[in-house]
Order: sequence, then C-alpha cells, then structure tokens
Amino acid sequence: MSKAVIYFPHGPRVNGRLFPSCAPKRLLRLRGATRACPRGSRLGGGTAVGASPQFGIGVRERLRVDLYNGKGGRSIIFFLTGLNPVLISGMIVARFDTLRGGRWGYRLTMNVPPGLQEIAPDIFASLLDFRVRTGGSVVRGGHRYGYIEALACPPGALVPVRGVFSFRGGERTTTDSYIACGHR
Repeated sequence: MSKAVIYFPHGPRVNGRLFPSCAPKRLLRLRGATRACPRGSRLGGGTAVGASPQFGIGVRERLRVDLYNGKGGRSIIFFLTGLNPVLISGMIVARFDTLRGGRWGYRLTMNVPPGLQEIAPDIFASLLDFRVRTGGSVVRGGHRYGYIEALACPPGALVPVRGVFSFRGGERTTTDSYIACGHR
C-alpha cells in the first residue's frame, strides 16, 4: 500500500489544537522513544501486521504503532516499530483535514513512505492488518476533552467511514464500513 485516505462523517468534534504537539523530526531522531514528544501528545496506539512473500518465504511481522498529535492538531503522526524478524522503524505523518460540504466531514491522508513499502532492496512489504485506537485526553479550564468527541452517538447506531487505498503500480480500491457507537 502506498497511500490510505480515510473519510469520517460530519458530527464529531476534533480537539487536536488543544493537545501538545510532537515534532516529527525529533521523534524520528530518537527512533520513536516516548521521551521525544511532550507529555499529553500521545493519542493512542495499536498494531500492524506486515508480510513479505519474497523468495517463496512467507515472513510476517507484527509492528507496534504509536499515535501522536502533529503540529497544531492538523496531523496525526503514526510511528511504527518492529523488532523480529526484521528491524523496522518508520513514521507516517498523516494530514487531518476538515472538509466543507458533501457527505464527509474529515479526511485523514496517510502517504506511506518508500522505506515502509520496501524494507530492503527488492524486498517489499504487504500490509495485512492495521488497528489503532485513540484515547488521549487533555484538561483545559477544568473540562476534560478527548481528541475526537462524538456529539451524538446513541449506543448501537452505525457511523459510516470510507477508506480509499492506493497501491504501488496505480491500483486503487474503496471500502465503505461502519463504526458502531458504544462499542470498542
């Protein structure tokens, strides 16, 4: 995968500007160490699973994914780390845009850097699974704010999301799905 664009509906409130920002250059220089970013800038985390089927050997790797608030809350930084069987360390700075009009309210654009697509010369990685969860919060003026807050989401309601995924070579696919309110 070379690019993922995730669309979210109108309705939630995004409070990224209220959170401390992490500097991508510092995070990269310190190889993803949590001390690279200010306290409160970590938004959540998760896992990714990649595979490389080169040379008839199916190699899988589970990566740790840490999410940080980018500059001014206008981006989300995904830092990926894998240790076995291959040492992988990479970062995706994903732009988070507010959209005006149309079906979608927000767009998250993740351009996957070449180093996470081709982990060594002529050894390409395929993304099999990517799961992250946000949960960061900040207190301002005596009130606690989440990074993303649903203003109205009754338990059991389904909220639409769309993913548009681009691959090396120009292929592209779109997937529509839902997030269930009141569920993790």
